[in-house]
Amino acid sequence: MKTVFIFYLFFIFSVSIYGQIDTIYGKAYRNVVDYKNDKPLFEEQCIFKEYKKTSVNKNTYKLKVKNRKFKRRRQMNIWIITDGEYLYFNAKRHAFDAGFIKFKLKGNFYYFRSWPMLTISQKNKLSQDQFNYGLIGRSYTYSKIQSENQELVDNVLDLSKGQSSVLNEKYMLDLLENYPVLLNEFLLDTNTSDVMVLREYLDKVNELF
Repeated sequence: MKTVFIFYLFFIFSVSIYGQIDTIYGKAYRNVVDYKNDKPLFEEQCIFKEYKKTSVNKNTYKLKVKNRKFKRRRQMNIWIITDGEYLYFNAKRHAFDAGFIKFKLKGNFYYFRSWPMLTISQKNKLSQDQFNYGLIGRSYTYSKIQSENQELVDNVLDLSKGQSSVLNEKYMLDLLENYPVLLNEFLLDTNTSDVMVLREYLDKVNELF
C-alpha cells in the first residue's frame, strides 16, 4: 500500500511539472561543425519531457536517454538534437533556459527568449556566496538575482553559424543585407523595433530556404 501511495505521489508530481512527452530517434551534435559534417556525438532514442512551469519558453523540454553509456557523457556537451523534422536546442548549455527548446526545422533562424545575462557584479556575488555559504548560499542568491532580472531578452539562434544573438533592429538590418528586396520592405515598416515585426522577417527569410 505504501509503495502504491509513493508511486501515486510521484505520478502527480510528474504531471504537475511535465506536459507533452516526445520520443524520437535523434542525432546529438556538439557544435555546428559536427552538425554540418553529420558527425553526431551519439544517435539513439531520446525522450523529451516538456516543462510546464519552470522554463522561460513554452516549448522547453528535459532530456532523458535510455542508453546507459549516456550517463558517462555530459548533457552540457550537446548543442542540438534533431530527428530531421524537429530541432531540440540545448538552451541550458548557455543558461538561456531550463532545458532543450523545441523548434520545427525550417530554415536557419529560430526565435526564443531568455533571462538577461548576469552582470559582472552578479557573478561575483554568486561566487562569494558559494565560497561563504556553499551551494545553498549560491542557490539562494541565484533565485534572488532571477527575481531582479524580470525583463526577458529576445534572441535568435542561427543554425548555419551555431550562434545565438539578441534579436533587435540592428541584427535584422545586418541579416537583411543579403536580401535586398526584404531589406527595402523592412525599411518602409514603421515598427522595425517591434519584436513581432522582427519575428515576421525571420520567418520570411526562412521561407527562402
